[in-house]
This record gives sequence, C-alpha cells and structure tokens, in this order.
Amino acid sequence: MTLGAGAFQGGLYAAAGRLIGPLTFLATSLQLVAAPWLARAGTDPDALHAEERRVIKVGAALAVAPLLVALAGPPLIPLLLGEEYARSGTVFAVLAIGAAVVTLNQPPAIIAQTRGHQRGVATAIAVGLAFGLAATLVLASLGGAVWAAAGYVVSQVIIFVLLCVVARRARRAPLPAPT
Repeated sequence: MTLGAGAFQGGLYAAAGRLIGPLTFLATSLQLVAAPWLARAGTDPDALHAEERRVIKVGAALAVAPLLVALAGPPLIPLLLGEEYARSGTVFAVLAIGAAVVTLNQPPAIIAQTRGHQRGVATAIAVGLAFGLAATLVLASLGGAVWAAAGYVVSQVIIFVLLCVVARRARRAPLPAPT
C-alpha cells in the first residue's frame, strides 16, 4: 500500500485496517463451528448436504454484519479515532465489504476441505492473494488508500469465485472413504 501511494495513504489504510480484525472474527468463528457440523454428518450424503446448506445459510447471515458496519464506517471512524482519521472512514467501509466476502469464503472452503479438497482450497487462496496484492499495489498508485482497499475486495472476490468452483467440484465427486 505504502509503496504504491505513499506513507500518508498507508497510514489511512492502516488506521482503517486495524478495525477490520473484529469483523473477520465472524469468519473465524464460522469456521470453528462449521467444521464439527460437517464432520458430524460423516459420509452420509443426505446428512452432509443438509449440514452444508446450514453452513452456507449461517455464512450468508454472518456476512450481513460487516456490510452494516460498512454503512456506519464513514461517520463512525472520526468518533472512534478522532477527526484526523476521518478520511479513513471510506477506506474502512471498503475494507468492511471485503470482510463480508471473507465471511462468505468460509462455507465453500469448509465444504471443500471436509470433502478432501484441501489442495484446491490452498490454490484458490494463493491465487486470490497474489492477484489481490498486485491489485492493491496498482490501485493504490492510481487512487490511494480507498482504491487500495478495493484491491483487498478484489482479492476476496477472486478467492470466493475460486472456492465456489472447488466446492462445486468437491460436492460432485464421490465422498472420501471413512478413515
């Protein structure tokens, strides 16, 4: 970020980025509870499909929170951090949209991993992060911290699309044998 847009813009991005951590906790918590749900279903296809639908619904519901916070970001940041950080509000709002996508990324990742497609999940994440880092650098140089935050969103959207492809393939493949 700083390489693309300079120290001041990097500071705006960092101030907003520090507040995103609690929003990504929703994604982490989903991962912690969803994996046991899917494991409980075992290799029973009907039970597994039911649990997968449950994970998808919970993920979608949890993704609403960061979107609501994104709406509140621009007026909220100056209240939390002071007027000197007011310009971080828009950056925060864009990053919060990315946090919503992070939450949406969890269901397909968990579903694919439960079905034995860990390599596909790792590849999807690596590809998305690589494109996201490049997008962040390019966008930061074009539009500062706000555009750099859009690079984060691009990264998460790419990961989401790739994870959905991996999960779809995993759901079509035969279930792994119990060990």
